[in-house]
Amino acid sequence: MVATISADGLVKRYGEQAALDGFDLDVERGTVFGLLGPNGAGKTTAVRAFATLLRYDAGDAQVAGRDPVTEPHEVRRRIGLSGQTPAVDEILGGRQNLVLFGRLNRMSRREAQQRADELLGKFGLTDAADKQVKHYSGGMRRRLDLAVTLLLRPEVLFLDEPTTGLDPRNRTEVWEAVRSLAADGTTVLLTTQYLDEADQLAGRVAVMEAGRVIAQGTPDELKREVGGDQLEVVVEESADEAVDLAVVRDAVSRYSAGEPHVDREQRRVSAAVDDRVRSRRPGERRGEPMTTATTAAGDSLAYRPLERLRWAARDGFLVAGRDVAHWVREPQLIAWTLVFPIIFVVLFAYVLGSAMQVPGGLSYQEYVLPGMFVQTMAFGLGETLAAVQADNAKGVMDRFRSMPIAPSAVVVGRSLAGLLYSLVSLVILIGAGLLVGWRWHGTGWETLGAIGLLLLARMAFLWLGIYLGLRAKSPEMANGIYGLLYPVTMVSNAFAPPELMPTWLGVVASLNPLSWTTTAVRDLFGNPGGNPAGWLGEHSIGLAVLWPLVVTALTLPLAVKAYRGLGR
Repeated sequence: MVATISADGLVKRYGEQAALDGFDLDVERGTVFGLLGPNGAGKTTAVRAFATLLRYDAGDAQVAGRDPVTEPHEVRRRIGLSGQTPAVDEILGGRQNLVLFGRLNRMSRREAQQRADELLGKFGLTDAADKQVKHYSGGMRRRLDLAVTLLLRPEVLFLDEPTTGLDPRNRTEVWEAVRSLAADGTTVLLTTQYLDEADQLAGRVAVMEAGRVIAQGTPDELKREVGGDQLEVVVEESADEAVDLAVVRDAVSRYSAGEPHVDREQRRVSAAVDDRVRSRRPGERRGEPMTTATTAAGDSLAYRPLERLRWAARDGFLVAGRDVAHWVREPQLIAWTLVFPIIFVVLFAYVLGSAMQVPGGLSYQEYVLPGMFVQTMAFGLGETLAAVQADNAKGVMDRFRSMPIAPSAVVVGRSLAGLLYSLVSLVILIGAGLLVGWRWHGTGWETLGAIGLLLLARMAFLWLGIYLGLRAKSPEMANGIYGLLYPVTMVSNAFAPPELMPTWLGVVASLNPLSWTTTAVRDLFGNPGGNPAGWLGEHSIGLAVLWPLVVTALTLPLAVKAYRGLGR
């Protein structure tokens, strides 16, 4: 037997808990293999180890002749991964998803578009190709997820409980899709909790419990060990439930070894199948080896450093383009995020401005607008944090990490898109400021310097937001972190001079890095009235350059490391 997937004594521990505990497996090339077991058995951990998404603590593994630990990039070029949740972009359309992931898999634009159209047809999604994925049914999303997984015709395909949460009709659709993949020659490792699903799709099955394989064989062999076949029918909702269930019970009884069991709550009729009844076993016709699939990227990734840099830059721009496509798809959401700071500008300019006296004779409008610009840059942290956390929670980050793209590309691409969005929002805010009476008096170069300092601060908050988004475990945690921005921005000199605050609070506000950026931006815009005298005022530009660079230098490698280490 030629094993395309193999594991020898894999161990993976989380503290005292062993997710894998001496896990052994051999999957023959060109077959469909089922990994069966309940929740917590270690199935997903095994798949993630094979797919390079986590490092095991001990043992050895091979995927398509490559080591997932020492050759992760080579493994990623040869595999496809479909997790328990469809890892596709819900804002984009089906075709946009396929083209994006195709380009990230080193395809040219033309190749990606041709392959996208081919897969849309193969999975019955042509009519919905341009519809936003969030409007797809569960079965359609799963089929699109499988299509993305197959863009490069992978040698090995990992399917982690692909029908979880689907209704019977969508479950059948996914089964048909998997059969089609197997017919094309891909080696498939399928995890499932259901023996009937393994029976439908797999030639051989291994049963897992407590992180190790406890039984292995064909579906027929395993079923004979546990007492024979089971027939199960789920009845669709109708006006006369009792009659439907009775009819199904009578039909099932013709083939059962005993009285069928009727579960009215689940609308399910089940029974042990009479040994005299013989049906064709899916595994019998799917157990033969199939031809090996091909990959589109060639056999060598011995790129020179400059070529690696070129691919990383290309990947980063593709990820950034994804965010730009989001703006085109849902401009109303972008408009709403810009309305909020504009409302703040108007409220502060007219409500607080009527009562606030700024030292130095500067109008409150000219005092507060630079502070509003700085606050908007800081609040970009929350938008980035929430978007990254959502990608992580929906499995999109795992999709990226299972692909042969530069680890820095995803986080760099997100930051590029964030900077572009910040520049657009800044232009809009400046226009709103002009309408409420704000004016700048600096030279052209000074004005560009002020905008540069604002974007520099935004860059620091972007990288901090990316890192925190990768670490946040839930949307609630992300929102909690976002909420901390309000006191941070308010306890600064953005909205009121520190000398008007209680002494201790004024000291805190003066030491707030946002105050340093706000002071420097006021100076460069020619709105210096009310700025502090002394060392802080004299060195504000230097401090406004220094702190974002320090924050970026600390958070950028942390963000890349967090991205690499997700799930480990």
